[in-house]
Amino acid sequence: MSLYQLELRHFFRSPLIWIIMSISAFIGAWTFLMAIELFSVIQVKFAGMSDAPTIVQAVVFPVISSQAKISMIIVAIISGLSFARLQQQNGWFLIFSIAKSEWNLTLQKYLGGIVIVLLFLLPAFIAMLALIILADLQMKLVITALLGLILFVCW
Repeated sequence: MSLYQLELRHFFRSPLIWIIMSISAFIGAWTFLMAIELFSVIQVKFAGMSDAPTIVQAVVFPVISSQAKISMIIVAIISGLSFARLQQQNGWFLIFSIAKSEWNLTLQKYLGGIVIVLLFLLPAFIAMLALIILADLQMKLVITALLGLILFVCW
């Protein structure tokens, strides 16, 4: 079994990860609904403006921004849990016996963490997909914002 599979197995079996994921999904959904409500309330005031903000500027960008802030915390938690588990279970010996090289070790631990973090972003992507279906959005801006969020998390 590879280190990548061990990481995923540990993360999917950890109740702490599921609790953090549910809190993250709640915060993301709350931010999305608050942005929609604020936009619908202020939209009447925007009617008289010549350069009124679009739904992308008023809803999508704040939601993506809040998800980026939450993701910074989540990446730190995931990385810390990954290394704490190894320290607690004396798994360093196991890892160095499994890994063929340091590069392989680093890549497998990175991929295990990134898969979990991208699962944390799934509710935000679903919310943006719902908004794309229901509203006439500028697709280039939405795709750019989502791609920026993915690259930010992967960095």
